[in-house]
Amino acid sequence: MSIKLGIGSWSYPWAIGVAGYPNPQKVISVFDLLNKAISLKVDVIQYCDNLPLHHLTEPELNELKERAVKAGISLEVGTRGIETENIIKYINIAQQLDANLIRTVITGTDYHSNLGKAVKLIKKIIPKLEETGVNLAIENHEKHTAEELAYIIREVDSDYVGICLDTVNSFGAMETPGQIIAELSPYVINLHFKDFVIERVDHQMGLLIRGCQPGKGQLDINWLLGSIIKKNKNLSIILEQWPPFNKTIEETVAREEKWVYEGIKFLKNRLF
Repeated sequence: MSIKLGIGSWSYPWAIGVAGYPNPQKVISVFDLLNKAISLKVDVIQYCDNLPLHHLTEPELNELKERAVKAGISLEVGTRGIETENIIKYINIAQQLDANLIRTVITGTDYHSNLGKAVKLIKKIIPKLEETGVNLAIENHEKHTAEELAYIIREVDSDYVGICLDTVNSFGAMETPGQIIAELSPYVINLHFKDFVIERVDHQMGLLIRGCQPGKGQLDINWLLGSIIKKNKNLSIILEQWPPFNKTIEETVAREEKWVYEGIKFLKNRLF
């Protein structure tokens, strides 16, 4: 069994920058994220669409790979969409970085009613995935139910295509962690660990789902890991966060940093 624990660009959303809010005094870069991973002594980094790698130059990509290799840290890449040109671009980036996983999200409203179109697009890039040894991890989101995503994975029918399971996203599709794990756990190759709380708003008429410090919320980590790990021998687990905005951007970034430190410590204690 090979379990890799790591951080990603969605571990630090506020430090990277969130549209519509002030940027911190120092926005973290691709290389800053690598330095944070080294400091935390984790195994892997996942760069996603909020810190896109296709904006880097060839020398910058080479430097990122060399520094990650020297630190003994594996790299994963991420994007949005399943359009052929974009996925091929990220397969090439993954090859350059010796990354074996691309995380993506199926975007576009037409895929919701036309799952066959999504299946056809994914099948088109399977030969390239097989040739390069890169895996495609499709993340659950509010756009599709777990049943729809499981259908896509079964129809694609490739060892190189699986699920990136996020523990909170599917609330937007009216599904709980229990529902998505029951449906998708056989296909999970990447786990986004994100904790949450559900609480009533102050006037009692409504509920709010918000992110919280990892290990302090309502996500049952023992059940989660037991359900996922027993069915998946090779798995990367990436800490992700939804920290609420806290008065100022600098206070928010400071809390985010603390949550990452405490979250990685919490996960290490549970995993190893």
